[in-house]
Amino acid sequence: MRIPLIVLIFQGVPEGIAIYTLAFVLAKIDLNWRKIIVGAFFSILIVYLIRFYPVYVGLHTIVMITFLFFYLFKVGRASVLTSLVATLLSFLILCLTEAACIHIIELLGLSSQGYLSSQSLRIITGLPHVSLMFLFAFLIKYYRKRKDIRYDHSLEQTNEQSFKQ
Repeated sequence: MRIPLIVLIFQGVPEGIAIYTLAFVLAKIDLNWRKIIVGAFFSILIVYLIRFYPVYVGLHTIVMITFLFFYLFKVGRASVLTSLVATLLSFLILCLTEAACIHIIELLGLSSQGYLSSQSLRIITGLPHVSLMFLFAFLIKYYRKRKDIRYDHSLEQTNEQSFKQ
């Protein structure tokens, strides 16, 4: 299924950046926005080109997963296992947030055919799950940072006590 260019720009690009941001956070890679945006741009471009051809449904998802995995491994310098786990968790979270948002939209009385046929509705209805993915990424990063701070303080206290003895 082809993606209109306007939908690609206003829904696909933010979604791609959200996926890469979440994957970087899950892989414990520093949030280098240049790397995130470049990776998201290339994966979105690949998906856009794949969708021009009559290929199997879901092939673009497999290609995106593969591309993200190699990107985390090569560019992000994460281990193979970390790259795999971060990639799969990112796409799992994408699927869950997208399904939840679609369910809520349908509960509000808007059919999936209704919002997929309108470009502006498609963009607007795509924003909640993208926002949730960014929220998850930043919450994970925030709580990891708090945990590291607490861990550092407990180490300092332990070292101070050892030094006094």
